[in-house]
Formats: sequence, structure tokens, C-alpha cells
Amino acid sequence: MRLLARRLAEARTRIAGQAARIRELEKLLAAEQDRARALAAERPEQATLADLRRRLRLAERARASLDAQILTLQAANEATARTDYDRRWAA
Repeated sequence: MRLLARRLAEARTRIAGQAARIRELEKLLAAEQDRARALAAERPEQATLADLRRRLRLAERARASLDAQILTLQAANEATARTDYDRRWAA
């Protein structure tokens, strides 16, 4: 029973930490997209295009990272649900 409670606590801690990291990455991505829009309005066409391509690659990497973290959160959530289910049956 203690093992189940510890696993549940660890899973919840992990989920909370990853959710905070996802929120942080989303804020960084939004700021980066805002800067890209501002640069597109200010720079000559070629420089803007090169910068936007670079920023697009960064945004795609951030999206891939968020997708991976979402999958991790889903797996942790499933583990938590299994732990809760096991705890109910153990009781």
C-alpha cells in the first residue's frame, strides 16, 4: 500500500513539473512568434525570410518537444489512474 502511495505521489510530482515546463515552453514559443511578426514588419524581405525560417525551425522544435512532453504526461496520467485503481482494489 505504501508503495502504491509513493508511486502515486511521484507520478503527481512528475506531472506537475512537466505541466509547468510545458506552460513555460508555450510562453517562450508565443514570445518568439511575436518577435518574428515584429521583425517581419521591420526588415527587408530577404532578411525577414531568413529569420522567419530560422524561427519556424525553432517553433517546430518547440512543438515537437511539447508533443513529447504531452505524451509523457499522458503516460504518467495513465500510470496514476492504474495506481488509483490498484489502490481501490487493495483496500
